[in-house]
Amino acid sequence: MKYNNKRLVRFSKFIHYTIATVLCGFLIALTSVLMDDANQWKDYPYRESYENTELLNKQEGLKDSVESIINNLEKEEERLNLRLSAVETDHANAKESFDTWLAARGTIGSSAQDKAVLERASELDQYFVKERQINASIDSVGRLIHVKEAKQQEIQDVINLEDVRTGKEYHKAIRSYELGVFLIRFSIIFPILLLGIFFAVKFRKHKYWPIFLGFILFSIYAFFVGLVPYLPSYGGYIRYSVGIILCLVFGVYAINRIRAFIERKRNEMQVSQKERATNVQTDIAEKALEDHICPSCGKDFVIRSWRKLSGKDAKVQTIIKNTKYCRFCGLVLFQDCESCGTENFSHLPFCSNCGDEVKVGEKLESNKSMK
Repeated sequence: MKYNNKRLVRFSKFIHYTIATVLCGFLIALTSVLMDDANQWKDYPYRESYENTELLNKQEGLKDSVESIINNLEKEEERLNLRLSAVETDHANAKESFDTWLAARGTIGSSAQDKAVLERASELDQYFVKERQINASIDSVGRLIHVKEAKQQEIQDVINLEDVRTGKEYHKAIRSYELGVFLIRFSIIFPILLLGIFFAVKFRKHKYWPIFLGFILFSIYAFFVGLVPYLPSYGGYIRYSVGIILCLVFGVYAINRIRAFIERKRNEMQVSQKERATNVQTDIAEKALEDHICPSCGKDFVIRSWRKLSGKDAKVQTIIKNTKYCRFCGLVLFQDCESCGTENFSHLPFCSNCGDEVKVGEKLESNKSMK
């Protein structure tokens, strides 16, 4: 006789899942520490190690030197502009003074002052000469600044080319590092995943199944969290391809399992009622009775009918009754106890009234013999 207690069954399931969850959590924590250490098993590349330091130092020195020359030339240009501004101001003041003097001379009119006019005009010409000289110096400094800026750009172009080359080398090193870390993780996690699949296939009925279940949950977590995110991207091609492959593998597996289940049920329907009835397990029968479904085909065995009560305020009454045989597969569902005549669910082991054993197989044989 099989001992059956709902409360004990529920408590056992709770204990089993608790064991599996706690074990899975500790395994995940242990593996997380291991994976963090695995990142240090391969040296992380730094950009500075791929730079041509000698070339960059030389170019930076030339760049600083040219920049210093440009700064000095710009200061000289600024000084010349200030000097030009001062000469132009003096020239304007002298011109204004000269014009005033000429106006006064035209009033008093003295031929003896013609020589003075020439002298003062000569002084104004000197201002023109100074302005031309300063403008020439400014133009010369400007040309030098332009030349030095072109030189500075050439130096910067060399630095930029070196930066591009360094970036490419560094990017290759990063990809190599990521691939190396992934291979380390793969060498650790993939055997764990294979072991988890082996446990799921071979030990589902083992008495220590909760421990195996904890390891299986851990292997799934380790694969999808500890390994898949570290797949090298290469523009997303590898990650998306792996995703497609996983979808195909699990999709084919799920479809085959569903089709196998349907085929198994179809084959069960070809077996005799007696054989199907004797193969129903107690826990399945108990669940089927609670959900009022046939334990063989899974269809509802409850029949509902309605009738209207008489009277002014008549209501519709729902009548529910169980069928003794499944309407869809013919399996016996309810039968009378041979000892006391109480109707019982055929697939539970004992009568609910007298406690005698319900023998569904013998009942079927007796029904056939009567027919």
